[in-house]
Amino acid sequence: MSRVGIAGLWHETNTYAVACFGLSLLVYWSAPRAARAGGHFYTVAISYEVLVAFAVGVINQCEPRALAGRLSWLCVMILIFPSLVPGPPRKVLLGSLLAASMDPVGLLIARARGLELPSLALLVWTYWPNYICAGLAVLPSKIIAHLGRKVSRARQLGSYRLVERIGSGGMGEVWRAEHQL
Repeated sequence: MSRVGIAGLWHETNTYAVACFGLSLLVYWSAPRAARAGGHFYTVAISYEVLVAFAVGVINQCEPRALAGRLSWLCVMILIFPSLVPGPPRKVLLGSLLAASMDPVGLLIARARGLELPSLALLVWTYWPNYICAGLAVLPSKIIAHLGRKVSRARQLGSYRLVERIGSGGMGEVWRAEHQL
């Protein structure tokens, strides 16, 4: 029996997986800075979603096969991402549509490598759920945005706006408030 070396066990999909892990660490490290910078946080988040979706799409299509009757892992990612990283519904839709397109991009890469692709009708039928999930991903972002507006309204007491909680005890809480005028 011959032994296969480590290099023989390494598959190109492992490179994408390691790159995604490295990208995840980079985003974990840079997310607090981006959040403090304001509007850049969601740009970082969408970029992360699309880059990881690209890697998943390429890995899914390393050996092109139609996943007819099964959902792509991209569907799971597209549906969960807006709940973990809530954002404006339009940006969520944009990021989700881009992520949903990564299985077809993976197919184009497989075709460029000279691999045979399934029929177009089968591909459309197989990857249509990705785009349905992209549309559904907007729902959590709308719900979270609506709840955020409710919390903002709830933090107003008449003509006062609650700023921060100073302390709390057994009988209540003390808040610093600002008058709206």
